[in-house]
Order: sequence, then C-alpha cells, then structure tokens
Amino acid sequence: LRTPVTRIKVALEFLSDSQAKKNIQEDTREMEQMITVILEEARLRNASQKLNKQIIDLNRIISDLLKEYATHKTGISIHIPQEETMVEADADLLKIVIRNLLNNAIKFSEPNSNVIVQVEQLDDHVVLTIEDAGQGIPAEQISTLFDSFARSTKRGTAGEKGTGLGLAIVKKIVTEHGGTISVDSVVNEGTIFTITFPLDRPDNS
Repeated sequence: LRTPVTRIKVALEFLSDSQAKKNIQEDTREMEQMITVILEEARLRNASQKLNKQIIDLNRIISDLLKEYATHKTGISIHIPQEETMVEADADLLKIVIRNLLNNAIKFSEPNSNVIVQVEQLDDHVVLTIEDAGQGIPAEQISTLFDSFARSTKRGTAGEKGTGLGLAIVKKIVTEHGGTISVDSVVNEGTIFTITFPLDRPDNS
C-alpha cells in the first residue's frame, strides 16, 4: 500500500515548485495518513481478543503523554485526582485514544487557546473528558461522527483535512475496554469528548 505513494513522493521531488505540486503533496500526505489508519484499524480488528490489558494508572498515562505537547502553541490544562486512577487497559491503545482526541482538539482550536483534560472517579467508573473552545461540530454530523470514513465539513485552523477513520478507531478501542464515548459540541464554541471506563478498585477484584 505504501510503495506507490513513496514513488509519487520521489517523483514530486523532480518537479519545479508550483501550486499543482503543493496540491499533489497535500493529497499524498492525506493518502499516507489514510493508509496508516486503515492498517491500524485492521490490526485492532484482528487483535480485539488479544488486548494486552494490565492494571495501570490512567493519571500517569495522561501525564506522560502530555509531555509530547509541551512546546505546542495550544495550551493544555490537566485536572486529575491526587490519588491513583486505576483501570484495566492496554496502555498503548489507551494512548492512541487520548492522543487522537488531543490532536483533534488542537487541530480545530486557534493557536494560544486552551484544551482541558479532566479525570474524575465516580463510584465504579472513571470519566475522562477532553474539552476545547474550537470550531465545534455541526449538529447534523454528530450521529455519524464515529463511523468509518465520516468527515467533518470543517478543516483544521491550519487547513488540515482528516481521514475520517481516527474517531472510528477511538470508539473501537474504547468499546473493547468496556467503556463508552460521547460528544457534545456547539459550533464556534467548542467540543467536549467524554469517555467512561470501569474503575479497578481493590475491593472489586
């Protein structure tokens, strides 16, 4: 799948700079992203019964992941409990979920705005929310947002386009962990993604 795209990229290097070249380069990058998420979705589908679940601290996963965004123009505020938030999950897949939602929040927010990440423990489950004050999602697109190849009509604040597979993968991962995901959004005000996971408490094991 990647070989033809690589050939196109190499051929483009021999073309003089022009708007047509820029357009082809943008389309090529989009194709690469789509191939990546298609392969990732296939991997998840085949490995759905082989999740590497362990008891992990969600707070630590988030704190470690946010180091990747330390120099980003969009600020990220984090509100997590002082005590550990233990869940049974595949840490690598959990990072895919959080990274995807953070990237979307940043992509559709203006530079120097703020994204809020919050973790809350409620009885037998944990609630993770990622909130931005960005472009928002049109109401008519909410119902199909987690479908494969569903795309928002809005572009990122820097003109980025998505593949339409990222949120489908996010939902699959969350569902495989016995969790739920939902979204609330208002156009030109922002979006909140809410994820729930079963909370692993000592007295429940």
